[in-house]
Amino acid sequence: MVGYGEIDPSVPKPAVYETIELVFEVDRVGGDPFRDFLQFEFSKDGERYEVDGFYDGHSSDGDRLYKVRFMVTEPGTWHYEWNLGDERGSKDLVVEARRDIHNQGHVHASDGALWHDFGSLHYWFGGKSFTANNYGPFSKGGEDNTIPPEARPYDHRYSDVQVGGYLDMMETHGHNGTRLEIALYPLQADGFGWDLEWIHRAEDWIRMMQERHIYCQVTLFDAHSRRLDRWFEGFDDPRKHVFNAWEEDEDEESEQAKQKENYIRTIVARFSGFWNVYWELVSDVDRPGSEAADQFVAASQQYLKWLDDYDPYDLATGASASSQVQWNETAIDFLRTEELQTDGAPARAVLWNEMVADCDAEDGAKPGNSDATIRDAAYRHCYRFAVWRAFVTGTFGASSASWLDLNHPASANVPPVIKVMRDHDKLRRTVLTDLLDLLKMGIDELKPDPAFVSPTEDGQTLNFVGTRAKPGRVYVSYFSPGGGGDQISLRLPTGNYSYRWVNPRDIKQGEFEDHANEQPAKDEGPTKLEVESDSDLVTIDRPFYDDDLVLVVQPPSDGIE
Repeated sequence: MVGYGEIDPSVPKPAVYETIELVFEVDRVGGDPFRDFLQFEFSKDGERYEVDGFYDGHSSDGDRLYKVRFMVTEPGTWHYEWNLGDERGSKDLVVEARRDIHNQGHVHASDGALWHDFGSLHYWFGGKSFTANNYGPFSKGGEDNTIPPEARPYDHRYSDVQVGGYLDMMETHGHNGTRLEIALYPLQADGFGWDLEWIHRAEDWIRMMQERHIYCQVTLFDAHSRRLDRWFEGFDDPRKHVFNAWEEDEDEESEQAKQKENYIRTIVARFSGFWNVYWELVSDVDRPGSEAADQFVAASQQYLKWLDDYDPYDLATGASASSQVQWNETAIDFLRTEELQTDGAPARAVLWNEMVADCDAEDGAKPGNSDATIRDAAYRHCYRFAVWRAFVTGTFGASSASWLDLNHPASANVPPVIKVMRDHDKLRRTVLTDLLDLLKMGIDELKPDPAFVSPTEDGQTLNFVGTRAKPGRVYVSYFSPGGGGDQISLRLPTGNYSYRWVNPRDIKQGEFEDHANEQPAKDEGPTKLEVESDSDLVTIDRPFYDDDLVLVVQPPSDGIE
């Protein structure tokens, strides 16, 4: 052992929640270095973590370099021990108190919500997703990292300047999350080795996100993973990938099972020490079809076990799929989905993906994953509808435009993007700050209550989208445009309540236009409501109003002001 993982004395001491990185230089020969892991353990007052050090190239002397990347949650003196083969050692490490008030630490799942180490709630407000080609090399193996724009225009190489500029926009406009796919692309053809230049650039982008306090879901598998015989081309048939992640391995000692375990172990070793990273096990799991999706879910039991074995922090782990039901028997912590559950509280935290995908334009077209959605002012209302829908249906976050192509010329791209991101930031503050301040409670206390608004005799719900509630304390319902002037029935426990209609654009302003009077009608405050029996439905009038509205119901003692 030539290097001993010393902390550079010229830089400040590490602090709580910051990523700490140690480099070990090893005079070691023989064996596959990518299957060789340095054992590292750090502890303080009975709190103990075990992490892997990973191979990261060679020094100028030809020795192997191994890195250990980790994070601690308390200040004070931590002790660490390491070993690799016959070499071993130990040292103490002094960690200072948290110095960055915006760094909340890792993300974990508990009670159907996502939480930071610091104890604050993590609400995902996501922007663009990054593919492996975005951070890949210019060329490899005689192939160029370019994809015909008509195929997947967002799936070719970006410069660091492009990405940095976009991350700056995210920070300015209150977006706190991205996704970065690995999806087998930087993996060598043998299924064990890695293209270090490729994966280093992914790590650099994670650091760029850290500088802007942006979290990143690192995606391990994707239905469109790299095909074995191409470096920059994905394929929807998992049998053509570097290895088949959609296939359950009956023999854990098979070559493919070892490839999978080594892949997961390496990703955890490289990325779990970044405070802003947590996991997405798979994206688009049902893209190859429902039968293939079921096969992956079955295989995922082993993947989740390996994640549990190698991830010392127990980071939140999610999956992307249209069906929430198929994951019910797994240990997945959250789902990123385009189909929101409407029949009650979801079994786990839910993030809404591509939240404008089902927003109809006036001509009936569905923009879906199209730059037209973000560039055309005709779709601007889609984002307000999406943010409110995400809230009332019980999600803990949503992504705005993950398909955005940063290679568009600035004149065509930046102004519309900024406008939408600014709109989203205002909506985020309206829903997550102004509304929750009005309600005097946290979002984790509010659960979906789809039965709160009762259908009419003919089965209509008058553009009712959803309700998020703490039963008996507060109910927030969102109604999409149209359906004004009719009566709606509410299901409430016995008691006295007050209700008011408010403007979803600006909760504080509370003004909307009552078209029955053909003049602006200022919200004059709450209206009293008495419920004499739990079995009773109470009826109120919805104002004549062409646009969307929010209904807030609370007992008077809780104070709708």
